[in-house]
Amino acid sequence: MKKSILIFLTISFLLTVLFVPASAKKVGEIKDGVYFDKDHKFSFQTPSGWSTKIGSKSKKPLKISLTQKSYPVPQEFQAGNEDYAQIPTIKLFVDTTSLAVGAFFEMLNDSEFKSPQKKFLMRSLKLISKPHEIMKNRDLTLEGQKALILDVRQAYSIDIATRGTDRAKQVNDYKAGSIFMTVRQGKIYIVHLITEYQTNASYASTFGALIGSLRFDLE
Repeated sequence: MKKSILIFLTISFLLTVLFVPASAKKVGEIKDGVYFDKDHKFSFQTPSGWSTKIGSKSKKPLKISLTQKSYPVPQEFQAGNEDYAQIPTIKLFVDTTSLAVGAFFEMLNDSEFKSPQKKFLMRSLKLISKPHEIMKNRDLTLEGQKALILDVRQAYSIDIATRGTDRAKQVNDYKAGSIFMTVRQGKIYIVHLITEYQTNASYASTFGALIGSLRFDLE
């Protein structure tokens, strides 16, 4: 009798192991507020008050997404319409390239050039995925490598339904933010920040601190 129970428990355990999916392995980890990427050996300080979602597939360019938990909302979206506003979001991508950083950005803007990589990035980099305006273009050097930062805004128009009526209020404004790019050892690193234009200026220090904390070639 005891032997039958033991066999039953053993089979039950094995079935549980076989049919419960294993947790997906993350491409990086956060410790003491610092994100460390296991595949590409870089790190940066994550901003406080932001939630994080780390990628689980090494071959995917998106490594980590950060969204601000509590953020200011323009007046047009208040009183129950907060969900229409752009949530402040930072995404970091890493992919391969044989181009220098300036040439890589020119490739993204070349309407004649087509590739799976470009298609993915133009879909992911929301600030430049539609007609946009580059407000400022800055060159810099980070750990001995050339980099660039683009300050961008993109016009949008959205209709917000008025509750209890068949009417809608139209909001015309801009989404805005910054894009950082640098190439190191055949890899393009991209940091993309997007928010509402009215609140964008308050994120300059957050974006600058993140970029300033980037460290590469770690072991």
